Amino acid sequence: MVIVPEIFVGEGFWGSCSAEWKNSYERVGEKYGTTMNILESEPRFFLKDQIVRTGMYNDRLVWGEDYDLYVRMRKMNVKETSCRSKIYHCERVSLREILLKILRYGNSMPAYTSVAEQRILLPLIGHSVLTFKELMKERREDPAIVPGCAILLGLKAYFFAFGLIVGSVSRVQEVDDSY
Repeated sequence: MVIVPEIFVGEGFWGSCSAEWKNSYERVGEKYGTTMNILESEPRFFLKDQIVRTGMYNDRLVWGEDYDLYVRMRKMNVKETSCRSKIYHCERVSLREILLKILRYGNSMPAYTSVAEQRILLPLIGHSVLTFKELMKERREDPAIVPGCAILLGLKAYFFAFGLIVGSVSRVQEVDDSY
């Protein structure tokens, strides 16, 4: 499996804020290390036979499906490497698209935590706090990016939490229905 470093880019104000946030998030991981191995970059390229041997992607997961596969492959001692080339990841442009994606991710978090061997919510929150601190330290050409990132962080936290609550309720109903 091959890890390819990502550079996030975005068009428009919200796309730029989202890209800036994600680039800072990655830098925090490099600077402070990862927490509970959940914040590492995942590989983007795999040998087909290794994916099949590992059991493929878990199609029940919307969020963390790539990381879940990565963890399972590491447990099976699949060789990994990284390359010096970079991949450019285009962020969503509209605030609506960004927030709907976060809502879906929050909604799918209970499914991820039911299959994962670790809890990730607190490490994600801690990493987000460090990311915001790093954002505040850096100087930018566009001074509106930092306040935009702050607004985006607040909105994303709200939508993620709402999705998490809805996903948790759905999960409880699934369990009740199975009895």
